[in-house]
Amino acid sequence: MFARIITCKNRYTNACHLKDKLARIKEINDIQLFWCIYGKTDFLNDDKLSELFLDLARQRRINSHISLSLTELAISISHEEVLKEFLCSSFEYAIVFEDDCSVKTHMYKNLEIIINNILSNPFEFGIIHLWNCNAGDTLKHAQVSNHQFNLFSENGKREKIFLKKEKRPYCPGAQAYIITKQCAKRLIELNEKIRMPIDNLMGDALYRTREFNLYTFDVKNIIIDNPMYENSTQSPFDLYICDCKKITSQMKEYGFR
Repeated sequence: MFARIITCKNRYTNACHLKDKLARIKEINDIQLFWCIYGKTDFLNDDKLSELFLDLARQRRINSHISLSLTELAISISHEEVLKEFLCSSFEYAIVFEDDCSVKTHMYKNLEIIINNILSNPFEFGIIHLWNCNAGDTLKHAQVSNHQFNLFSENGKREKIFLKKEKRPYCPGAQAYIITKQCAKRLIELNEKIRMPIDNLMGDALYRTREFNLYTFDVKNIIIDNPMYENSTQSPFDLYICDCKKITSQMKEYGFR
């Protein structure tokens, strides 16, 4: 299985630790760190739009009316680049983590069980979310599937954990997920015109296509512990691109509306 951990310098140590642990799962054959795009610096240089940002505008992928922050845009492109690497690989499945994931010892065992089951008994899916940051709002609308895993709890006991199939648009987050090659290709196609954060795209646009089964686990603290949000790349003070006069005025000067 193909695996990437999207990281930045603030959480590089945690990403390295996660990589070392995941590398012990024999079914994960290609695991690497992926340096994320950092919106506050990679898209702006001394308050001027960078070539990276302008290239996206030249491709008509963004405009001055887009309701995304630079951070959301950067996260979206970071995941997209990882998925492009995956599509160039020989693997049929990829597992993607962001570097704020906290994984305890029993959870690595559970990841190994899940990966083994998927590879030995394939079933149809597009994405399996290993963490759903909005589980309280989304899982009550999801349907229990027939796909079950005998997973460990922290006390060492095993219990049957079912996947739940999403039955409406939702926003699960993108901290950790398993994705198929066909679904990754479609997600990139849907992201050609960047209109929403990548996790919204996974839960909203993908759901609306009705092309893939989207699953999440009806539990917490079995696969991924609560993500660590300190030193977050996302700032509550990030302005939407359409609300930032520095950005919109420069985009208008270049003719990108």
